[in-house]
Amino acid sequence: MLRNLFSFQTSDIIYFDNAATVPKPKAVVNKLTEVYSGIPINIKRHNSKNDLIFSNEYEAVKKKIKNFLSASNYNVLFTKSATEAYNLLSRSIKYNKGKLGVSVLEHHSNYLPWKML
Repeated sequence: MLRNLFSFQTSDIIYFDNAATVPKPKAVVNKLTEVYSGIPINIKRHNSKNDLIFSNEYEAVKKKIKNFLSASNYNVLFTKSATEAYNLLSRSIKYNKGKLGVSVLEHHSNYLPWKML
């Protein structure tokens, strides 16, 4: 069951607030702990063995996501938040003035970038 992948578990709560704060799977928490408790590195710099290791892991994750989405490598971009992703997307597409449908149920961070077009 998917619930076993998360430390955050209750039988009576279904968590829907995935825009800003989402429960992290144990594997993600463990990897972040490993990265942040070790030597500080930047991926894609290859200045040390650890840089190369984490750069390869980063590219492997990107490839898994690319394959899952049937996307090209150029279409997979990691951002620090949903808000940053919505802003990047809304600013990068060509939009001819016309009708654009956005649900009133959308989170504010998804509504505002489209309203600004």
